[in-house]
Amino acid sequence: MRIPIDISELAVEKHLARDRNGEPVHDATIESLAQSVRSAREAAEALAAYHGSLVADRSRSTDQRAIELRAKAVKTAEVQARKIDVARSRAMTEIERITREIHSPPPPDAATAGEVRSVLRSMRPEQAREAVMDAVRRGDDLTLGAVLAAGIPGYLAGIGDALIAGVRDTWQRQRFPAEHDRLGRLRKAAEAQERAARSFLGMVRGVVGGEAERIAEAAENASSAGAALDRHLVKENAA
Repeated sequence: MRIPIDISELAVEKHLARDRNGEPVHDATIESLAQSVRSAREAAEALAAYHGSLVADRSRSTDQRAIELRAKAVKTAEVQARKIDVARSRAMTEIERITREIHSPPPPDAATAGEVRSVLRSMRPEQAREAVMDAVRRGDDLTLGAVLAAGIPGYLAGIGDALIAGVRDTWQRQRFPAEHDRLGRLRKAAEAQERAARSFLGMVRGVVGGEAERIAEAAENASSAGAALDRHLVKENAA
């Protein structure tokens, strides 16, 4: 039984921040994601070892071994899926919290915000872009608050959505460098955990599906053998 190489906590742990000596900085959320992957890896290794022991065990029939391996795989998947979900839910909650906190400057009152956006719309696109970028350079939160307010599409500010996303990212890097950096690392760590989880569950599905097919085939063969025996007995009785 082959264990996919991406079921590795190292793929998650590499997104921990590092201190000046290159040592990982404690981050409970990322470490929780890594632990869930570590647990899945260890469970996959245990399942592979169990498979090996069953293959070597000739005291039970092939059908019995298939049934036991399938039951073990299903139970393993249930336990590890819960651990993965708990860690992922924790990470998503933290990601959403940081995203809200560093989203944008407070918007000005509605009248002022509307006036700012009206002025930007009256400019040529390149002028509007330069005005917004200048607001970033000057730390003009009034203008940026009007442009970056939640739910405001780019056309209302005379600039495109892509530029708004870029301006938001630049502003966040300037105002919240530590939070912005951690947010990026959290997202990458969560993606690594998700890849590992998909591989782990895919491996288990392969085991469960393969053994289920083998069990069904064995049952069909047994049924055919039983039917043949019944036909033979009928002939014997008739004779």
